[in-house]
Amino acid sequence: MLIKNGAKTRERLIESAGKLFAQKGFHATTVRDICAKAGTNISAVKYYFQDKQTLYEETVFHAFAYADRVNPICLEGLDLNQQLKKYINLKLKGFLDPDRPHWHFNLIHGAGHNFSFKLDARIGEMIGQRVARLRRIVAALTGLKQEDEQVLFFSASITGQILFFAGAGRRGKNRPMSGYADIKYLDKITEHIYRFSLCGMGLEAETKGGNGV
Repeated sequence: MLIKNGAKTRERLIESAGKLFAQKGFHATTVRDICAKAGTNISAVKYYFQDKQTLYEETVFHAFAYADRVNPICLEGLDLNQQLKKYINLKLKGFLDPDRPHWHFNLIHGAGHNFSFKLDARIGEMIGQRVARLRRIVAALTGLKQEDEQVLFFSASITGQILFFAGAGRRGKNRPMSGYADIKYLDKITEHIYRFSLCGMGLEAETKGGNGV
């Protein structure tokens, strides 16, 4: 009976577990709590995830990978400036997406204490792929090598700006720029980060380049 609606049952367990882990934490959340919320029996956790720790790790990875699932970054056929702008836009969209469950952010924020080496490696690989793509664009725009320290700093600066605006609304309504942490400002924020970053790299917004993908 578990196999019949396997994908849906697994998804319900992840969604239910994510909400509870984000609200109560790993240790205070029981398998019984999760299964009750998901509307399934306790054996389902063992069947699909083996144990609570594995379910937790799959739930955290599910939250981290949301943007890659919903807004995969495809930059082929764009010039370098367009690649940079689209990269910024899609990364911001993943954070500002109004359809993204709020528990994702709460879970990710408090997840570090229960990371296993395996989960840390999976997330590290995913983030590494994102950073590598950005560094390729920056290197091609600036004419520097990807391993150049300046490319690393430029890429970190762009990422930092994205994360600042993405997290502005979750730091409280009275915090700087909190009013702009909304999908309706996506294009405005994208344009600001894009132009500010090009200026920081000593480039003009109108500069055209080749293909960095």
